Amino acid sequence: MNKYKDDLKTIFQVSTYIFISMSFATMDHPILSYTFIGLFIVSIAYELYSKMQYRKGKANYVLFPTLNDLYSKMTSITIGLMAIAASIIAIIWTNTFNHYCVIGLCVGLLVFLNGIFDLPNGLIKIKDNSLVITGLKTNVDQRQLKEIKIFKEKILLTNVYDELIRIDNFKIDSKSAKLIGSYLTEHKTNIELKIINNVN
Repeated sequence: MNKYKDDLKTIFQVSTYIFISMSFATMDHPILSYTFIGLFIVSIAYELYSKMQYRKGKANYVLFPTLNDLYSKMTSITIGLMAIAASIIAIIWTNTFNHYCVIGLCVGLLVFLNGIFDLPNGLIKIKDNSLVITGLKTNVDQRQLKEIKIFKEKILLTNVYDELIRIDNFKIDSKSAKLIGSYLTEHKTNIELKIINNVN
């Protein structure tokens, strides 16, 4: 399970789209349709809850900007507004406030709020001595690292065998770099591990 943690957000988002797709595919079977719609609403509501918890500082990981953050944010906002608008138009057009319109408004609002309160897609976390970073295919034992360099567009890991691991496509600002540095320093178990912040 650990090797999938850096892709957890992607897996979560894909699952929500599967739920909503299945809800449309099973419209001839109302119980199944409502079940998948319910799972979709629960999943995006939980995602919004997780974002609010992180903003309150109730998380054991650090998020930081990547090059894809703006696209992700705007996609959620656009889809949310489209769902809300379609639901309102449906209400006006049909002159009735049916359950599908209510569901559409709820889904649209939740997706829109997820976009408004969107967080950076980059993640760094240490658990059981394993270092998890977005873009890193496998977890790294931090006890085998001797140096971590933080740059605006990348993070470089050097292990005790002088092997270099490079993770790219970031857009780390000075505030995020300080958060990453503080988090790594606080959670490291290898006292000889050097954390170098190269972000101005």
